[in-house]
Amino acid sequence: MSELPGPPGTAFSRPPAPESPVRGWLVGALVVLVGVLLYRIVDAQIGRGAPRTVTPRGDLASDEETTVELFEKATLSVVSINTVVVAYRSQDQEDRLLPRGTGSGIVWDEHGHIITNFHVIKDVIAGKSDGAVITMADGSRHAASVVGFDPSHDLAVVKIQAPVGGLFPITLGSADDLRVGQKSFAIGSPFGFAASLTTGIISGIGREMTSPIGNNIYGLIQTDAAINPGNSGGPLLDSSGRLIGVNTMIYSPSGAYAGLGFAVPVDTVNRIVPQLIRFGRVQTPGMGVSIWPDSIVAGLISRGGLSRRGVLIQKVHSSTSADSAGLKQDDLIIGIDDQVIENANDLHKVLDQHTVDDNIKVHILRDNKQLEIPIQLQALN
Repeated sequence: MSELPGPPGTAFSRPPAPESPVRGWLVGALVVLVGVLLYRIVDAQIGRGAPRTVTPRGDLASDEETTVELFEKATLSVVSINTVVVAYRSQDQEDRLLPRGTGSGIVWDEHGHIITNFHVIKDVIAGKSDGAVITMADGSRHAASVVGFDPSHDLAVVKIQAPVGGLFPITLGSADDLRVGQKSFAIGSPFGFAASLTTGIISGIGREMTSPIGNNIYGLIQTDAAINPGNSGGPLLDSSGRLIGVNTMIYSPSGAYAGLGFAVPVDTVNRIVPQLIRFGRVQTPGMGVSIWPDSIVAGLISRGGLSRRGVLIQKVHSSTSADSAGLKQDDLIIGIDDQVIENANDLHKVLDQHTVDDNIKVHILRDNKQLEIPIQLQALN
């Protein structure tokens, strides 16, 4: 074939062949693959899909340091208490124990005395459990024996045989100067979770609640630090890590934390526990009188037989403090020391603040005359 004519110096060639579709697809796929690889490389480089760099925390805040130090010291004095039953005895004569109940306790002294609530170990006392096992902060376990108990204050003392130097008694504080709003700390074993710390404030003081045996416990400390089943018998502490109360109960329709926890004040504990260790029970202070129910007094007032409220003596028992002091039947007790007495609950509350052999001044109304009679309290039991 002859070449086509054209301007001088112009060369003509054949047009290129059409591009293959397969080749285009391969090139596109290669581009996508390279893009994915680049993305993964960049993604890894910027930390997505890989551990991130940890930022140093720095120092704890001062109040956090204080709380941590408080817990680390106080928790050495807190134990878990499990009441147990013997499931069976193995061929090697070792008992296989099953837990029945759980609670908390506080190391009281270096002799192995542990304080807790009466209701924590009441099954042991009643023979419904075969014993109690104490788990210390270091994880060691010890069998406990009951030393004494006081259901009216929901307190009890058990004892363990622990190695010398292995016990760390709690630091005692006072509840007399507590103020609503100050910080409070509770340590215990809620639901079996040992060495749990909760924090809050003192929500109220001087509260009254019903004990496990149905009587009133006076002067309780109210706190909003979380108190749950298993916290019973554990310590309530102030911001210095001192014991200010023994956690004893909650007020909750559901039976779990509702912001209302109560503790027996340490001053009551410090009065009761030495008696439990020494006598196994509390020596209840009293005067040696029987009193009429409040309803009788109210009826006499309504009929004009009495001019004011108080506690009316029904009988003075012979050879008692009241008998020796000169109290008489039908005397109306209207005060003790500087506290007004209007009903039986007032009388029991005042006497609960005293111990045997304390001297008190009883203010009475006799034949419309007010008299002050000094009396030395005696043990009623």
